[in-house]
Amino acid sequence: MDKKYGRKGVGSFLLLAAVGKALKISDDVGYRFITVDSKQDSIEFYEKQGGFELAKKRKNDPYPTMYLDILPIKEELKSVNTELGDFKSTKN
Repeated sequence: MDKKYGRKGVGSFLLLAAVGKALKISDDVGYRFITVDSKQDSIEFYEKQGGFELAKKRKNDPYPTMYLDILPIKEELKSVNTELGDFKSTKN
């Protein structure tokens, strides 16, 4: 991302949009992890903003691989959808 957009929430928004889109298609395409080849300077961002973990064998690479396990996220979303489903409208 261009530095002029840094610290304005753009990166967080883009990451959230990308993870959201990946979750949306995850039922149609079988996968469990989202991976990112991060810049060294961006590792902390991905850890804090997205919950990504650094692949230890790649930590010294110029663009180390990071991953996000989406299974816990999907499970949490299922419980939210169930709770929302408990409030179905009752029309008379």
